[in-house]
Amino acid sequence: MSTPLEAELSEPVASLEHPGDTLVDWARSIGTELQRALTAALRAMPEMPSRPNQLVKAFGVNRDTAGRVLSMVTATDPLEVLFVAPGPGPLRRVIRAASDHGVPDALLEAARMAVVSFDRLIESSTGTRSGLDTIIGSCLPSVGERLDLSARYSIFRGHVQLHGLLAESWIQSVLIHPSDLDESRHDVVFVHGLIGLQRFRPGASVHTSTRKLERPGEDASPGSKAEVPAFDLEQFCANPPAIAEQHRVGRVMRTAFTPPGIGPRAKCDALSVEIYRCGFGRFARPGPDARKAVAAMTETPSAALLSDVYFHDDAFERAQPELLVYNMGAEGQAQIHDPERDSDLVRCADHVQSLGRTPSGRTSADFDGYSDLLDHVCDRLGWDASAFRGFRSRIQYPVLGWQYTLAFETSPAHERGAPAP
Repeated sequence: MSTPLEAELSEPVASLEHPGDTLVDWARSIGTELQRALTAALRAMPEMPSRPNQLVKAFGVNRDTAGRVLSMVTATDPLEVLFVAPGPGPLRRVIRAASDHGVPDALLEAARMAVVSFDRLIESSTGTRSGLDTIIGSCLPSVGERLDLSARYSIFRGHVQLHGLLAESWIQSVLIHPSDLDESRHDVVFVHGLIGLQRFRPGASVHTSTRKLERPGEDASPGSKAEVPAFDLEQFCANPPAIAEQHRVGRVMRTAFTPPGIGPRAKCDALSVEIYRCGFGRFARPGPDARKAVAAMTETPSAALLSDVYFHDDAFERAQPELLVYNMGAEGQAQIHDPERDSDLVRCADHVQSLGRTPSGRTSADFDGYSDLLDHVCDRLGWDASAFRGFRSRIQYPVLGWQYTLAFETSPAHERGAPAP
């Protein structure tokens, strides 16, 4: 006969929005009991195992199960106990093995009943262990981050198989500098890189896209035409450079890269630079949202995304970028000013860090030549690289089809005594 608590599990999805509801309370009580029962059984052994290899030898279980059992004993939260615990089947094998090591029957029975409750929780909540882990992850940020990273890694490996492509890292750096052509606007420079690019399938397409995000019509300045400068980028490639071809489709600049061959031995780097003269209005437009944004949207499976934005000291002094992640879906690119796209925002534990203004802030373990490349770009444009302050978001295994947006505030026109744009 089910208890009142179990009867209320008919709508387990509600637990995702309300961490204090019955399902989570029930899970916490089971985690508490499971930890108490397993700990008592292990302590009753003549010599309590404290390392996985001791438990492997004593119980004949594999090392993963042994490590999970010992992690259960030391976990500090009942939900974490359930997350690190092996499945009910392996737990039952551990309890059967414990009976051969002098553990009293009463303690073994308490452990068996705790495992029965654990099994019932899985079946009554989502029907699968992975589903229960997802619920736990929504309540414990540290667990949620581990689950998200694991899921993104699985997606990454799947896309490598489907697309026949892999990049060790994907670089997007945006430099924003006051324009010499129009004092009410800023120049915007995009520095792109696919580092350690590999192709595993003949004919696999390798390309990136750049799209500048502002309010509709704001980038209609005559000086906002995209340029493709002849920068010397090959000197910054640790691997042979890929052949690049660029063309513009509407508001999107597309860059196609051709790796020199197939497999890891044909690894290459693909670098490009794009300039948008007068690409951003300098001051905020009238309205409730004075933010602007730049976005990165990967089209190549990449192990990491390095998304940086650098502001000149005289550009957007208020800017403290915020990371917004959208699932683009059928609607495509998301504008940060469109409330209809708020439902497409993806919960993300990644964040933005300040890099300051020092040269060391422009370095990256993902790309050895990164700082030198940015200095080269600034030098060619006649800009002082030391006059920029930087912000970074580094994301492991970025998901294809998601838009990684750095949104930041601008200054109202009246603060500089300038007319509104």
